Amino acid sequence: MKVLYLNNIYQGGGAEKVTRQLYYGMKNIGVESYLLTGYDDGIETAAGDSNIEALYSGRYAKECAVLRGCLHNNALPVNKRLRKKLCAMIEENDIDVLHINNAHGNYIGIEDIAYLSEYVKVVWTLHDMWAVTGHCAHAFDCTGWKTMECGRCENKRTYPAFYYNNIKAVHKKKKDSFTGHGITFVTPSDWLAGICRQSYLKNEHIITINNGVDMSEFGICDRQELKKRYNVPAGKKVILFAAANLNNEYKGFSYLAQALDKLDNKSDYYLLVIGQGLGDSVISREFGIKEFGYVSTTAMMNEVYAMADVFIIPSVAENFPCVALEALASGTPVIGSDAGGIPEIVSKDVGWIFPSRDSAALAQTISSAFSNTKQLDMMRPACRHRAEKLYTLDGMLEKYKCLYEELCRNNA
Repeated sequence: MKVLYLNNIYQGGGAEKVTRQLYYGMKNIGVESYLLTGYDDGIETAAGDSNIEALYSGRYAKECAVLRGCLHNNALPVNKRLRKKLCAMIEENDIDVLHINNAHGNYIGIEDIAYLSEYVKVVWTLHDMWAVTGHCAHAFDCTGWKTMECGRCENKRTYPAFYYNNIKAVHKKKKDSFTGHGITFVTPSDWLAGICRQSYLKNEHIITINNGVDMSEFGICDRQELKKRYNVPAGKKVILFAAANLNNEYKGFSYLAQALDKLDNKSDYYLLVIGQGLGDSVISREFGIKEFGYVSTTAMMNEVYAMADVFIIPSVAENFPCVALEALASGTPVIGSDAGGIPEIVSKDVGWIFPSRDSAALAQTISSAFSNTKQLDMMRPACRHRAEKLYTLDGMLEKYKCLYEELCRNNA
């Protein structure tokens, strides 16, 4: 069995991380795997692997591709270069399954997915709502996608942005291209599966396969030893927030900042931050803050997760965030918003859920969590157990492998 993976870029979290997990994980269990990315961002870290290629290499090629996408209102209809490249790879390597992850980013055209489904079985893992909306990755309270009324969109600048109003036509093109072509849609969360079943994808093959975490790379560590090593003051209530870009409005850092400002005895708390963009934060100077910036190694990520008393994910839009799974695998309780699939991950024995965008509720939840430190300590083994039981990388890989095998049998 041979699988070709497709994603916009190589390096990154979310869809990029899942793509890498699938590519390398399947290779390790004997599935012949190939990976094509739209752009070469971070691909140098995979140097020497001849099965990994980028469609566009270099800054100039990427900028031209992005410009072409912008001219098509961030809804590229067809990319002949991609079609030619993929068809050649499919034929030369006798590919059985094409597995798409992130399909927006102006490297693949909307109509290309239906075109490619005529040559090979297509699996598409959805990491957001883009496949069912007129343009946006997350629709929030808008329900126009349900009734094909995205043409009335009032949020054209929501990622990926539209510059002129042809959203209704694009939405129809998506419906025509994504339905009736035998595509298998995988959603990491039940939440997103429910969204799909309320959309024009309702009659398509939709299954849920949760994201997974490599349990050998994350674990419960000696917190006191870690605090000494990283110069985190003893006796503090340690909170962790992580996002690649703190200014990404989807990640909700501003609501965390507001919540922290509402806490009593601010000097009792200490905030750990992973990611770029803290800058001149509005967080009170009474808080101790340690900024890690971009963390490049899994080992260090594990240590920072394990050092925290709680991990907070205040997102306003999410699917099935890997960071929450990694926190649990590190034995760290999670305080999460009710956005997307977060409530599916955070059960009562491993954390707390609060209403998205409600900084007062988040502040109350933080206070409640720290009101019983013995309970926090007792939750740590439960966090690890939940991750081991439900969210292992091996389990995720096995489910995808079974899906590929089923599709190949049906195609025989």
